[in-house]
Amino acid sequence: MVTEEKEVSMGKPDPLQDSGTDDQEEEPLERDFDRFIGATASFSRFTLWGLETIPGPDAKVRGALTWPSLAAAIHAQAPED
Repeated sequence: MVTEEKEVSMGKPDPLQDSGTDDQEEEPLERDFDRFIGATASFSRFTLWGLETIPGPDAKVRGALTWPSLAAAIHAQAPED
């Protein structure tokens, strides 16, 4: 039985590190989008209230209603320094 191994790397090649595989062609992505994800902002602190109490019967509903405002806050545009 013969198996074929293929080295796969994701992302753009590092120009500082020559891999010597310039003759191999990169496979195109399904969609054209950036391949790197990086932090654009950070939190100085994060507070989760109510950990000292037992969740009530409406905890899931309250969490679901709170989530949109939390999501908007964490995805808001960070000011440039």
